[in-house]
Amino acid sequence: MDLNVQQKPTAFMPVVDNFRESLYNYPPFASITPHILRNESTILKGVPGCLKAFIVSHIIKLKRRILWISPRNANREAALSDLIQLLSEDKVGFLPAPQAVDDITPFEARIFRTRALQNWTSSQPFALVTEPSSVWLKLLPSKQELDRIKIQLSQGSSPGRDSLIDRLLQAGYSRVDMAENRGEYAVRGHILDIFPYTHDTPLRIEFWGNRLESLRTFDPATQRTISHLEDTILFLSQANGVDAENLISYSTPDDVLLIEDPEDCRLLATQSSNEELWDKFCENQTTIYTNSPRQDLPKIDIQALPQADFGGKMGNLVDSFDQKSRRGSEILIACDSEGQLERLRDLISDKNVAQSPKYFVAHLSGGFHLPDGFPSLLTDHQIFKRPRRRRSYFRFRNFSPIQHADTLKQGDYVVHENFGIGRYLGLRTINVGGHVRECLQIEYRGRTTLYVRLELLKKLQKYSGREGFVPPLTRIGRGEWEKIRKKAQKAVDNLADDLIKLYALRASRTGYAHLQDGSLQLELEAAFEYEETPDQLKAISDVKSDMEKPNPMDRLVCGDVGYGKTEVALRAAFKAIVSGKQVGILVPTTLLAQQHFHGFTDRLRESAVEVEMLSRFRTKMQQQRILKKLSAGQVDILIGTHRMLSRDVKFNNLGLLIVDEEHRFGVRHKERLKKLRSEVDVLTLTATPIPRTLHMAMIGARDMSLINTAPQDRLPIETEIAPFSQELITEAILREIDRKGQIYFVHNRVQSIEVIKEMLERWLPEVRFVVAHGQMPEKQLEETMSAFLDNKYDCLVSTMIIESGLDLPNVNTMIINRADRFGLAQLYQLRGRIGRSNRQAYAYLLTSPKLPVSDPAYKRLDAIRYCSYLGAGFQLAMKDLEIRGAGEIFGAKQSGLIHSVGFDLYQKMLQDALTDLKEDSHIGISTETTQLPDFEPKIEFPLDAYLPTSYVEAPGQRVNLYRKLSSARNYSELDSIVREITDRYGTPPSLAKNLFDLVELKLGCLLNRFPKLEINRNKLLAEMEKQDGDDWHRRLNVIVEKLHGTDVEFSGNEPPEILLKWESEETWNKKVNQAKNLLRKLHDADLQK
Repeated sequence: MDLNVQQKPTAFMPVVDNFRESLYNYPPFASITPHILRNESTILKGVPGCLKAFIVSHIIKLKRRILWISPRNANREAALSDLIQLLSEDKVGFLPAPQAVDDITPFEARIFRTRALQNWTSSQPFALVTEPSSVWLKLLPSKQELDRIKIQLSQGSSPGRDSLIDRLLQAGYSRVDMAENRGEYAVRGHILDIFPYTHDTPLRIEFWGNRLESLRTFDPATQRTISHLEDTILFLSQANGVDAENLISYSTPDDVLLIEDPEDCRLLATQSSNEELWDKFCENQTTIYTNSPRQDLPKIDIQALPQADFGGKMGNLVDSFDQKSRRGSEILIACDSEGQLERLRDLISDKNVAQSPKYFVAHLSGGFHLPDGFPSLLTDHQIFKRPRRRRSYFRFRNFSPIQHADTLKQGDYVVHENFGIGRYLGLRTINVGGHVRECLQIEYRGRTTLYVRLELLKKLQKYSGREGFVPPLTRIGRGEWEKIRKKAQKAVDNLADDLIKLYALRASRTGYAHLQDGSLQLELEAAFEYEETPDQLKAISDVKSDMEKPNPMDRLVCGDVGYGKTEVALRAAFKAIVSGKQVGILVPTTLLAQQHFHGFTDRLRESAVEVEMLSRFRTKMQQQRILKKLSAGQVDILIGTHRMLSRDVKFNNLGLLIVDEEHRFGVRHKERLKKLRSEVDVLTLTATPIPRTLHMAMIGARDMSLINTAPQDRLPIETEIAPFSQELITEAILREIDRKGQIYFVHNRVQSIEVIKEMLERWLPEVRFVVAHGQMPEKQLEETMSAFLDNKYDCLVSTMIIESGLDLPNVNTMIINRADRFGLAQLYQLRGRIGRSNRQAYAYLLTSPKLPVSDPAYKRLDAIRYCSYLGAGFQLAMKDLEIRGAGEIFGAKQSGLIHSVGFDLYQKMLQDALTDLKEDSHIGISTETTQLPDFEPKIEFPLDAYLPTSYVEAPGQRVNLYRKLSSARNYSELDSIVREITDRYGTPPSLAKNLFDLVELKLGCLLNRFPKLEINRNKLLAEMEKQDGDDWHRRLNVIVEKLHGTDVEFSGNEPPEILLKWESEETWNKKVNQAKNLLRKLHDADLQK
């Protein structure tokens, strides 16, 4: 079950199993069991925190189903959070309330209901969490409809491929080329891929006629098989309003109800005129009530108390441990993550505790204390007084199609390393030497056509340039491309040389080595409200490691908007302060300065750290006071705009400079930063994507940490494109206000922004609107943003001023007026301002209701909408942002050259130049080096070889497979690719097998350095590469030795040749296999030597 849970549920570990036993033996807890077994209702008292979830897990062990009903969304979420930790994933379900209450998408609601249906109807022990209205609302199909939507699949059965496809279509499934997301299916000959709503991984069904021959699961990202199944059950749909039923229809007398706040539940039933149905349902079931004033039922007082709030004060916590220990109570602590567990254990181990607590990893809603002599369970978020985060355990994330961003489509621009920039026209089958091959047809200037065979496909890349830039086509045969390449190569060589010199310079500098982490650092990090992502932890580790070295740090932390770069900076800042240093934080805008000021002040309020801000939001007198304190060493952290780079700003003992979005500062400011880099540690943060290939190329010149992992609870932003409409705007705004949220309305024209605000006020007089733009007086802008932050306004009508850095988790609806006028990168950055919590966010991209949207503009809008899943927008905007990012790092001159050859080719040229220079200068830096020689072997292959459309129908998929095959660098990679193709598309036909053989022969020639291979009726002839030097003579000796005593002959011609004569009656397939085996044998012998 895809529940986004970091820690899998339990058979936790012995510490929790022992705790359960102690809890079950606790008399008040044990007294629950007889009531359940006798089907008697009861009232529970004294069940704080996650104790109710332990009770439910106990009832599940009694082989009973239980329905947990709560009228409050927060309580339902806590119930799900706790249960998924204590039970196996297939024993917990959720039947959602209307979206406005439970804040989930219709897509998720469909999954929840289908899964609830599947599990609740299985009659197995199961816990279903829901809200009162599910008792009377008809959310599930009737039992008659259940037979229609339930499909049993098993090996050897005969469901019929076409019949199954018809049922998928009727259930609303979409046919696609590759099934990557729930509700999709793909057909490839006798193979049917389905991604059911009830499964976490899609199914691959292979038929032989109507008979089901093979059933397996596969990875939606790689499309590779994960495991084979004997059978499975599909639930194709949920209730569609026809013959729908409520939960009562699927309940039995043995089912147990757990009802929180029963008076509030009944009030909801009364308000919808369903109180009689509610009362009857509760009386007919074994019902456990909490917080009930009823006097007619037996009561069980568990006598548990809520966990005390220690506010992060370790002394109070240790005193509590000692008291509990003296009274015979054991202490267990549930930590949100392994990192939190290690930090907390380190902190407590330093305090000389009489009896150490026991730790385990689980995200539980709250702790509790049982009476003396019985154990207590604590949670780390309560120990450190962190607000408990809602954990969206039941968020179902679609898989982003980002891996297909480079898929070629007809009309795309491409770059060939030898011929330049052309336009891709599609796949064509042509006759090459009497045999059929499939090639890519590329058009160049003057309608010149080039056919690129599979062997040369690695020299071809999709052209990537900045958004809207149309590259000129190259004219073949005029030397035009050679001149462009030569000019670009010269600039690349110079840049590589500069980068290598910079590396050597950095290695020779002396800086300050900060102290290693102590208890203060651990306490700060343990109080972090969120769970760090793996990339975030790696970035933090990288930064700390740099700071502890005696050389000045110069590290760039790159990550998507909202991916946790600020926390990396904050921990680095605190480390510097603990080491006795001051910290400067430089930001591009006053709004961002103010945001960082509030964020750092709030986060460090328990640490006695003095944080100040220097920007136009401060008066002259305030600035003078701050500067005086700064020079006296009384300010630990100074946050400021470019004002901080002025001559009158003098730090007493600056140890760390943090720069946010350096590319947004001017040349003069960058020169000042360049000087500071030679003196102190510098940490730069950016949301501009830097690709991993560029990262590898620049290792040694500038250290980089990439944060590519989305935060655990981040949800995809629902994005809609629509014409400007009063109905849509008012509905979107009111919907957000109904859930106590706020709205951004982006209108990027200062001249008419007040008119827009007045129009919105006429439409929605009950909503509080306010305007913000960059031309407002500083004081007014500060007051406006502060008021919006304090929830004094519902909707901020603003320009692009909100684009950078603002982090307001309560703002989760954005309306962008005339979105067609924005660039892809701008839309991406703007949309990143919302969805920064675990609430569902909505973005509305509005276009003119009267004017048509241009084709390029609509493509931008559609791309943003299509890639709304996590990280997908980051990858989608990558090409445009890569160009921008490269220009910022390398300068405008390099940026122009990047456009002339395309970004991918530019990267390759830079990588090659750096590799050569690093080898020459003996710098010990790891770089990716190619194993294969640069020539293309000439192969005479006597068979037709390509992927027929009957095997792989979609042209885009064929191109991707050709590119994969041609990119194999060794036999292991090639074998893996062939297995993948066979897995996805079934047993390959002879034409495809011939293609695999041709690719293997080409790879064998490259690995053995054979420029030419000829296979004809009489013989195999392989020509060796002629070289001088000891290595070549060694290889020659190895080959001669390996061929000794075989049917293979070796000639001493120039160049040398290997000859293998066939028996006349041998088939072509046998001849080809002999050639492949010979090449593998020679390569293996070379490796052994």
